[in-house]
Amino acid sequence: KIFHSNKSKFELFYKIQNIVRNEDDWDLFIESLNSPLLASFRINESCVYKEILMKELKELTTISSEKNQTSIVEPLKWYEPKNIAYKLSLDKREIKNLPENQALKAWMVQQTEAGAISRQEEVSMVPPIFLDPKPGDLVIDMCAAPGSKTGQILEMIQRPGDGCWGKVSNGLVVANDSNRNRAFMLMHQCKRSTSKNLLVTWCDAQLFPTLGPDASKARGMKIGAFNRVLCDVPCSGDGTARKSPFMWKIWSTHASLALHPVQISIALRGAALLKVGGRMVYSTCSFSPYENEAVICELLRLTKGSLELVECKEMLPELKRREGLSNWFVLDDEEKSNAKK
Repeated sequence: KIFHSNKSKFELFYKIQNIVRNEDDWDLFIESLNSPLLASFRINESCVYKEILMKELKELTTISSEKNQTSIVEPLKWYEPKNIAYKLSLDKREIKNLPENQALKAWMVQQTEAGAISRQEEVSMVPPIFLDPKPGDLVIDMCAAPGSKTGQILEMIQRPGDGCWGKVSNGLVVANDSNRNRAFMLMHQCKRSTSKNLLVTWCDAQLFPTLGPDASKARGMKIGAFNRVLCDVPCSGDGTARKSPFMWKIWSTHASLALHPVQISIALRGAALLKVGGRMVYSTCSFSPYENEAVICELLRLTKGSLELVECKEMLPELKRREGLSNWFVLDDEEKSNAKK
């Protein structure tokens, strides 16, 4: 078990923040964090033999289901388009180590290397859908590595509405990362798509330059070139405990507090790069309101009406969600309240 005491700092911190509104759901929340993260993947929309892949997948999982006495794969009901994204009832260790799953493992490795499928966590698939890029859009993924969201966005800007698969789209995805090694990883991940609509850059996101013919006059703040901006910012990552249980050895409130100004600066730069009428999505893999609601509040305050929140209840109606917090406590690691916002 990850948690050995009901008085752990993590539990106490998030109970005080009231991120789980219904007290009856708290035990389910903790139980979920203690459970393995199940594997998931997408069949790439541009793949010309999707139907063959779906047939092979059904055959492989039917064989495995008979041995395991359970169904090990199902489509993600909330994902659109339908029957593209799938979830397994296995975590990556079970896929890698159990003898009865070796055929499935070999198939997934082969199709990943061929660029036919992308192994991607369910939660990672959500931000690009809310970003909703259109064929022909100019999009920037400001903190893009390792590249699963970038690949998803590439597929979206090349959907049949922009001619047909196989033709060069007028759109472009700029995939940026501040770390050189991660930028190389990003390039390796995205080259499987063979798309010509990708530009990989290596730059601190908060310092990304203005693009366009008037960039030299804009001084980086006045003219936006992008229809869509994704700010999936660096974060404390306490929402990744299911795949990274070591997180609990180093968890503290300090990480979120330290990252808060960096996240604001990246979001501000993303807003400056956005065209009037464009859309920006801000996302993290943290539960902390310091990294989520507090950043959005400060972003709206600093931009003085230039940005507005977009209601997205109609998008992905089958995805479970809740409204963000409107107030939260600022606590230090001694569990003392310094302020209430």
